[in-house]
Amino acid sequence: MDLSIVSWNAYGIMAHLDDFTHFLSKGSCSADIICLQETHLTCNSLFVNGYSIITKNRVWKKGGGVAILIKNTFRFEEIPVEGDMEAVGCKLFCSLEKGSYDPKHEQIKGSNFIYIYCVYLPPNNKLNVESLRKINIYKNTLIVGDINAKSPTWGSKQLDCRGKVIEEFLDTADLICISNKQGTRIGKYGKMSNLDIAFSSYNLVAKTKCMVLDDCCGSDHLPLQVTLEIGSIKGTDVNSGLNYNKANWGEFINFMIEQTQPINVKGNSYNVAEDIKNFTEVIKTGMKQCIPVIKKTNKTLSKIHLKQPPYWTASCSEAIRKRKAALKKLIKNNN
Repeated sequence: MDLSIVSWNAYGIMAHLDDFTHFLSKGSCSADIICLQETHLTCNSLFVNGYSIITKNRVWKKGGGVAILIKNTFRFEEIPVEGDMEAVGCKLFCSLEKGSYDPKHEQIKGSNFIYIYCVYLPPNNKLNVESLRKINIYKNTLIVGDINAKSPTWGSKQLDCRGKVIEEFLDTADLICISNKQGTRIGKYGKMSNLDIAFSSYNLVAKTKCMVLDDCCGSDHLPLQVTLEIGSIKGTDVNSGLNYNKANWGEFINFMIEQTQPINVKGNSYNVAEDIKNFTEVIKTGMKQCIPVIKKTNKTLSKIHLKQPPYWTASCSEAIRKRKAALKKLIKNNN
């Protein structure tokens, strides 16, 4: 089976989420893992149906930020990256060897994990090898993201100072570039730059393919798709939804009345955040007691596809088609 990883500089994910969701929902590009750069999130407000989400938001000023979206069928653990580096990682429980999953003992033989990092390196930040070493490199590692560095290694015509630092890091970490040297960032007059990359540990190179996708989805970057040939995935049963049609709404209303009290907003003791937290917990408890869960197995969840936004019409699709045609013309003619 193949593991599909899509990496994209969204330049503000909330502004372009519907466009990106529509692109993925068409079925032409599957995405098991989605790595986003420049999310521009200030809180963990991102939600995409069928995915678990890890985020690292920029806290010292606007912009930046990274996120990894992992399909709910996959078992994973977050790998935090220390310091202010805009990077986050996850450890997938899977194997590179075919037929190596033993469901009886719930374990995977051979290479047990794949480590995936999503990185955004702002162009104006100082870059050195020591800061990059905050990313822990393991045997089966993939790094994707926007590095804002130039090197012929990933298709640039020149080698800049940041590119030299990245190349030194690749040498010391035993990583190799698997990007196909196509431009990804759309600049002025359609000039393309090779700023979005994919790096892999040596043992994964023969199992990977990398391609640039053809829809920028409203951003100024084209997405990258990395396909990795794997043997099996260690999944998990997921309660992926609530059956609202069979909910006991009468019981839910009575529960909410019993468990909530009027809020006294007078005086200095009023704490909005605490009241919101308590009220949210009451709602969650009531939902668990009064609304049955839809249980879906890994086999069922693997067939779940992203849905188009509810407002999407044929006019929206036509606008996307015209934008793609204009983009191709711009890149071809450079004007």
